Amino acid sequence: RKAAWRKQQNNEGGNNASAHDDKGTAWCGAEPFAVTRYSELAANPPTPLQWMLDRMVPAGYVTSLYGPGSIGKSMLAMQLAECVATGSPFMGLNVSRGVVLTMMSEDDMDEQGRRVHRFGGGSENVFAVNADDDTGPCLIRFDARGAPIWTAVGERLEATVAAYRP
Repeated sequence: RKAAWRKQQNNEGGNNASAHDDKGTAWCGAEPFAVTRYSELAANPPTPLQWMLDRMVPAGYVTSLYGPGSIGKSMLAMQLAECVATGSPFMGLNVSRGVVLTMMSEDDMDEQGRRVHRFGGGSENVFAVNADDDTGPCLIRFDARGAPIWTAVGERLEATVAAYRP
């Protein structure tokens, strides 16, 4: 199969990579990803990234913190949110000022309130999603074909983001 694929690529100039055998059947039953040559990427200057937190958190992208429990991820995220909302440097790094919407899937509003008091926060431009009444933090599930499906929590979060987007 690989030899047939390579032959097809050589005959077609390699422009449209295909994971199909000689009969046109996909090897694994799935369509291949679209590909872009590095030469095409090199021909177009990239759009510069905008940063919420200098060289660490890009603006306009979903960002998550991962790590073992009880090491301070939520507190770090809440303090970063406060710095973005006020335009204050975060741990010596510049931030872009903006409105912040947080969703702390493991902390209820009481715990978030305790933490805000602990670090002296309270900005009017930080909004904590109150997801206490939902069953869990799962935002997206995947169907049998691998297509993403918003869960009820994901749909509510999407609506909340739309309502609070500046």
